[in-house]
Amino acid sequence: MAKHIDEVLYSISPDAIVARRYNPIVGILITVIAAVAMIGANYIEPFASNSDLYQYLMMAGFLVLATGVTMICYWLWGDSVRPHYAPTNEKLIRHDMTFNIADANRVEALVAAGDFKALDSLPHSAASGLIVIIYAAASGKFAIAQALEYVPHEYQPMSEPHLFEEGKFTKSAFME
Repeated sequence: MAKHIDEVLYSISPDAIVARRYNPIVGILITVIAAVAMIGANYIEPFASNSDLYQYLMMAGFLVLATGVTMICYWLWGDSVRPHYAPTNEKLIRHDMTFNIADANRVEALVAAGDFKALDSLPHSAASGLIVIIYAAASGKFAIAQALEYVPHEYQPMSEPHLFEEGKFTKSAFME
């Protein structure tokens, strides 16, 4: 049985694909700003003397503080990694394309050949009986793709993921 593209992606080579965490600085800044605003509300005159304004600021501060803390927790303990192509230090962007199941052989042949330009020109479907997942670097130096067929309750790979280095695949407009 073929492996799913998401299972294979990080097992390719540590010199090619690395998992990098999202930057937590935004969550930290949001948390600090909310905490300072909540503490400062006790000392800033319009808020300190007016209980209604003070309560509104506290509620807004609490909501912003909770958002910041959630972002930090997601960074620390959540599934917050993004694949990067190590030689060029580029993020790999995921593209999902859905097709009609009747085009399965044609889609699989185009994926295996790395002809993403022709694949993009095929008619797309609103029904997700056949999906193609592509992780690609915007520079066109690397791509990995796999066609998956919907079998009741899950997507099953039609073949092993196809790995492409620069020059071995045709880049399409959606990859830029």
